[in-house]
Amino acid sequence: MPSTIQVGGPVGPLLDPKTNQPVHGKVWGTCAFEVAPGVDPALAQSRIAPQVLSAVTSVYAQKLSEGHISIVQVRNALPHFMPEIVGATGLQGLGVQIVSLDLQIEIDGGGAGAPQPQPPPQQQQRQQDGGPHVNYQLNIGGLRIKGSSDGGVDSKGLQNQLVEKAKSEIFWWILTAGIVLVVLLGLGGLGIYIYMAAKDPGPGGAAAAAGGAGVKDATWDGKSKFSCGGNDSVRLKGITAKLASGVAIEAGGNCDLVLEGVQLTSPIGIQAGANASVTVNGGSIDASDVSVKALGNATVTLKGTKVKGKTQALGGAKITGP
Repeated sequence: MPSTIQVGGPVGPLLDPKTNQPVHGKVWGTCAFEVAPGVDPALAQSRIAPQVLSAVTSVYAQKLSEGHISIVQVRNALPHFMPEIVGATGLQGLGVQIVSLDLQIEIDGGGAGAPQPQPPPQQQQRQQDGGPHVNYQLNIGGLRIKGSSDGGVDSKGLQNQLVEKAKSEIFWWILTAGIVLVVLLGLGGLGIYIYMAAKDPGPGGAAAAAGGAGVKDATWDGKSKFSCGGNDSVRLKGITAKLASGVAIEAGGNCDLVLEGVQLTSPIGIQAGANASVTVNGGSIDASDVSVKALGNATVTLKGTKVKGKTQALGGAKITGP
């Protein structure tokens, strides 16, 4: 039988593409999960909420930066992003299978004119005119139906939600049609590119194979854990990091991470899970516990890296090198 827990907490900061200002928010809801044989349920439960909050932040940051949604559309878009959020948690690589994830999100300020989500459903009673007065709120199919025993259903609020939902559906249909068109137009060029790259990779092809193409350079102070998830594709260059405890670098989801000339000193150097791919070129890893730990289907490739500390690959994960 799946176990169910409450999850919730802050998310962000997220960059509002309209104002170019950071905004914060909060997420709450429930998560039903099962653990693989041999996995400590208490330990698994302690990892779920942090991983879910991190995944929500990662997925929304990507969607906002790429212009797929605006801050006003954050709340209504949540159901559409749920599969990506589940994948970005990296929990499957830790032996945790999410059966269902029911979340709500609220962004501080909510954007211009955006309706604000309410706290989790609750009933309140009070004596009025000699009888009980009951306020209620129900979540049905993504709609919040509110009302009271004496006032009935809030029909205006329900109507506004239906209008917003219709706008969101139209937006996603347009977006899907656009993506299909771009894919169809690009198939020919993509086929030629793959053929030419396979025939003669050259210096440019080798760089792409090493994760250089489309990778964005990231910044890191090297004093606290660096994390990437979702579909991030980032690179760290020439950074010296020293951490007294925990993990220096953690990659989850479908993150593609490249380290070039990075010097790591920490109890655990690199921890990769889910479908993450980490490539380490040069640099060093000085770990008092585990230099590289790979879980799930993650891959870690070490090229010319000085490594101190044992490596550990679990499940279908792979560690290559140095």
